[in-house]
Order: sequence, then structure tokens, then C-alpha cells
Amino acid sequence: VRMLELAAEYPEYRDRAARVQLIETTAHDYYGQGYQDVQQRVPKIANTCADLDWRPEVTMDEALRRIFEAYRAHVADAGTLVD
Repeated sequence: VRMLELAAEYPEYRDRAARVQLIETTAHDYYGQGYQDVQQRVPKIANTCADLDWRPEVTMDEALRRIFEAYRAHVADAGTLVD
């Protein structure tokens, strides 16, 4: 949801972000019978940070903003792929 909020701050992304509909579904309904999913996802990078002796240098918001900025000039071209 935060990504959509940030996208709405950019004129190039605002209209498409406003049209996004988040749909809750189960792994069974999405992937079909036989798919084995974990019962609860809790994303964390603590183990990665410890294993690699690494720390993120930017926040998730800043990373998303950098991505949005990098692709601003290409939004119109990308839109032709899905329109």
C-alpha cells in the first residue's frame, strides 16, 4: 500500500496508481491445488544483514522514490505495453 501512496505523489504514476485494486486471495485460489505456501509471512532482513555484515543505506521509502525517479521518463512508453 505504501508504494501506491508514494506513486500518487508523482504525476506520471498518479492515474495508474489510483486504478490499482488490491485483491486478497489465498495461495490455493491463486496458484491452484498442490501449491504449498507458508502459513505466515514475516519479511525481515536481520539474518541477511548478519550473514553479510551489511546494513541498508536507504529506507524503503527512499528506495521506492529513487526507482520512481529513475523511470519517470519511461512511464509513457511502458504504458503502451499494457494499454
